[in-house]
Amino acid sequence: MRISLRNVVIFTSLSLFVCITFVLHRSIDVGPLQKISLSQNEKISLEKVEEKLRKVEDQIATNNVVMQKMRDKLRREMEIIRNSKQLTGEEKDGQLMIEDNEKGVLLPPKRREQIVREAQNEQKAIERAQDEEQARRGVIPMPPESSAEVGNNLKQGGKAAVVHSQLHRTPVNTIYHANKNFCASQMNITRPSDDIQMLDVYEKLSFEDRDGGVWKQGFDISYSSAEVKRQPTLEVIVVPHSHNDPGWIRTFEEYFHMQTKDILDLMLKHLNSQDSMRFIYAEISFFELWWRYLNDQQRAGVKTLLENGRLEIVTGGWVMTDEANSHYFAIITELFEGHEWLKNNIGSDHRPKTHWSIDPFGLSPTVAYLMNRANVSNAVVQRVHYSVKKFLAETKQLEFRWRQLFAGESSDTDMITQVMPFFSYDVPHTCGPDPAICCQFDFRRLPKRDIDCPWKLPPVLIDDANVAER
Repeated sequence: MRISLRNVVIFTSLSLFVCITFVLHRSIDVGPLQKISLSQNEKISLEKVEEKLRKVEDQIATNNVVMQKMRDKLRREMEIIRNSKQLTGEEKDGQLMIEDNEKGVLLPPKRREQIVREAQNEQKAIERAQDEEQARRGVIPMPPESSAEVGNNLKQGGKAAVVHSQLHRTPVNTIYHANKNFCASQMNITRPSDDIQMLDVYEKLSFEDRDGGVWKQGFDISYSSAEVKRQPTLEVIVVPHSHNDPGWIRTFEEYFHMQTKDILDLMLKHLNSQDSMRFIYAEISFFELWWRYLNDQQRAGVKTLLENGRLEIVTGGWVMTDEANSHYFAIITELFEGHEWLKNNIGSDHRPKTHWSIDPFGLSPTVAYLMNRANVSNAVVQRVHYSVKKFLAETKQLEFRWRQLFAGESSDTDMITQVMPFFSYDVPHTCGPDPAICCQFDFRRLPKRDIDCPWKLPPVLIDDANVAER
């Protein structure tokens, strides 16, 4: 009985202990731990929200900057429009109507004239927008093939028709002058102030190869000997020159050693012995190579001839640049190369003033512009289509101020230009219209030489006995 009672007491005590322990455990406060966990989660969520808000604020700030730029641009454009035109009557009416509408005034019904004016204004706005887009792109857009203007000018190609149509537009000068930062193309792609517009001339010329008599690609020239004798005596200026191709059939070095070096050596010899002689030269690439062979005394003599104007460097480019296919980067580079050599070896005061372009196939107004920017003031050109030469000779326009299409009414880039009227730049085709006569003064063609005159009238040496006759 004692053992059984003892077991009961122990069991009861253990049970009581377990119950008390359980109750005490349940009574422990776990709230702070839960609160700590919840607080950490909430902090993480708040940080995420704060980050999102920061990004939104940054985006809003960026949008505000963009919107402000757009407002400023719109305000400037409106100021340009207000400053660049005088408001027409319908535009004033439109502004008054807008102001009344803003005040809540009921607008009267539109009259027919007002509707027509508004339609015209819309069309003008469309054209102005097209002009601005064209100015930004810097390209004249091609019209559709169905364009009535192209259809009415079937003799023109598509591009020629576009240029022709642009030339006959009215200049928009006011917009350009109102804002100096505005692209000048909108003003310049217009009809320039000129006497002869070559795009118009090309439309009129037939480009037929008609026999012009002794001046094969020109026209017969008649005159009265008695009338000529009564006129003032002409002053004939003979300009010795030599055109040397750095590249054609032979190599550069072959051309120099076989031909060019002798030409320049004889030039120096005769200029030193004949005070009245002059000589012009263009190709600095050959001139630079020849310069290497000169001693100090000869170089000093060349500089003296240049200073006195008896020897003249024309154009001063590394070569006589091609004008038909060359990019203006290449043209500027070769011109810079030649002028830099002149500056470093001859002196900074020696600068070419005349552009000499007698052999390039085709002539570009871009080259005339670049020469003007290089402080070259006048030009002599040769290879122009014979129909153009004939036209200029008939209209007495072989000397002119060459102006680019993009120059508009400005004369800042004009180049005083002379076109050689005849076939080529050799002696038979430079002294006058009849090469048979001119060839008689090409003394390299004297009898028993390697070349002769095709017109069967050989040159004759001139002396005291025959000088009057010749």
